Amino acid sequence: EFFDKNLISPSFSENPISELRKKNILAHVNRRVIHTMVDVSLGVDDLDKIKTDFEFSRSIIRNLSLNVERNKIIIKAICNELEQGNPCLVFSCSVEHSRLLSAALSYYGYNSSYIDCKMRKGSRKRVVEGFRSGKYDVLLNYGVLSTGFDAPRIRTIIITRPTASIVLYSQMVGRGLRGPLMGGGEDCNLIDIKDNFLNFGGAEEVYAFFDDYWKK
Repeated sequence: EFFDKNLISPSFSENPISELRKKNILAHVNRRVIHTMVDVSLGVDDLDKIKTDFEFSRSIIRNLSLNVERNKIIIKAICNELEQGNPCLVFSCSVEHSRLLSAALSYYGYNSSYIDCKMRKGSRKRVVEGFRSGKYDVLLNYGVLSTGFDAPRIRTIIITRPTASIVLYSQMVGRGLRGPLMGGGEDCNLIDIKDNFLNFGGAEEVYAFFDDYWKK
């Protein structure tokens, strides 16, 4: 009614995603999936939580965050990116997981830090600014930076936490989708850490939802 019943829409000459990339509004994303080969069997309560909240139970997430072999895979992926000069934004499984990974990366000689909802606002701001300025090459977080955060230095996003929520997944991925005109970079690497959920096929739906976007 406000527009006199006229549908206002942009005029694209081709695929909207391709055109927005050319206009430097969206970044080019290079997506890679790392399969951990970790088998996870979900119980009835776990499946009910996924159905109602689109999230995995804390016990499942905690077990994944403490899995030594899985964490080795994650740390190796981060180190590989850093060796190529790619600052990383990492979405971890929990607050404790962020701290654990950050400590491991520091042990290997990398400048890393983490933020979480338990930190004071001022402390979080200092860490974020440290990442933006280059003081830290890795910024790990849980439940804080899924929205409202941009750092042009981001070259790689690593998602280690499983989710059944398309909205949450899109928010995490979105930290790297913004092109130069939107405060991001021209290119961004996306690494998904994927586990094998034996009795939950729905886990694939979240990733498949964006299949068209990854196509060049």
